[in-house]
Amino acid sequence: MNGRGSGRRGRTHRATLSPKRSIGMNVRGDMVGALSDFETAIKTKVTRAGAYAGATVFYDEIRRNVPVDEGLLKESVYRYRDDARSRNGVEVFAVGPNKRKAPHWHLIEYGHWLVNRVYKGQDGRWVGTRQRRAVPKWIPPQPYLRPAFVGKVRAALRAMQDRMAQKLREVTSELNP
Repeated sequence: MNGRGSGRRGRTHRATLSPKRSIGMNVRGDMVGALSDFETAIKTKVTRAGAYAGATVFYDEIRRNVPVDEGLLKESVYRYRDDARSRNGVEVFAVGPNKRKAPHWHLIEYGHWLVNRVYKGQDGRWVGTRQRRAVPKWIPPQPYLRPAFVGKVRAALRAMQDRMAQKLREVTSELNP
């Protein structure tokens, strides 16, 4: 051993930052207050902007993937900040179909058995009846949610990182006049 004992004591660790990722800050006066303001700005402004950017990537992809342009499904896709679950620097955004506006969203995503007769109304929308079909028909799935999330994870993370870096630069320039 090196005479300092085992474990981490006595070791020197150096953190290196690339020039693009470094942060500068001038602090005059109250250091604790300035750091507290900086922490609050990061928790509220930076993380929220990053989470919103990631949610937007998923939102756009889901809307692009919806297999039908007519009807309520495409209009029902939403993104919103969940205020109840967003706190202490954790931002939660929900993205997906509004289940009240499009209660049968899952039938397109996962497929279903068509057991009743349907017809297209004068307004161009499909109308279901209570009259049973002689033979149920399987309507195959047309996934739009799962491919959006699986296919856009990296793009969402990249968008989040880019937006958070941009917002962090804005916050530090606001705190450093």
